[in-house]
Amino acid sequence: MTDDETDWMPYPAVIAHVEATQHCHRERAVRLVREAIDGRVTSRTVSDSSYYTESQLPGGEEIIFSSYGVGIEMWREHVLREWPEHSDPPAAQPASDARRTRPRPIEEGVVQAILDLWPNGIPGNLKAKERNRRIIVRLKEKGASVPTAVEKAVQRALRKCRLIWTSRSDHLPADIGDPID
Repeated sequence: MTDDETDWMPYPAVIAHVEATQHCHRERAVRLVREAIDGRVTSRTVSDSSYYTESQLPGGEEIIFSSYGVGIEMWREHVLREWPEHSDPPAAQPASDARRTRPRPIEEGVVQAILDLWPNGIPGNLKAKERNRRIIVRLKEKGASVPTAVEKAVQRALRKCRLIWTSRSDHLPADIGDPID
């Protein structure tokens, strides 16, 4: 590694480069750069000629702060390897289904009970109270936990079941009633 000054990029330039190539906001770019400094990208501390640095807060307000005459530079070759200049934008996140949800074992038990009892959908003439009673009986038969708020748990589970029933066929079976009784 030669120590030619053009081989190093100042930290603010690296952040701007990551923002541009990764099509992300500043906070994410800073996080990515910090992660990369921990082993993948060589960095060094240098005396900074500009004692004061200008920056912008997330709300757009400009601030001036002291860098105490110290700056960080990163090895240009490593930066360009980690974040190529012509990278494609990251794939768009699918809508709400992609977000992380916490596990709900009781709800999953209710979903399974509904699918066990009515694999093709709940009959339209079945009253909600009777449906919930059958689900509770099924959960007890299986040794699964019974939710304290049965109605709410069943409603959440029915939304998942409706997706499952829909994915099994091109349309919902004719005998499925409205799950929100």
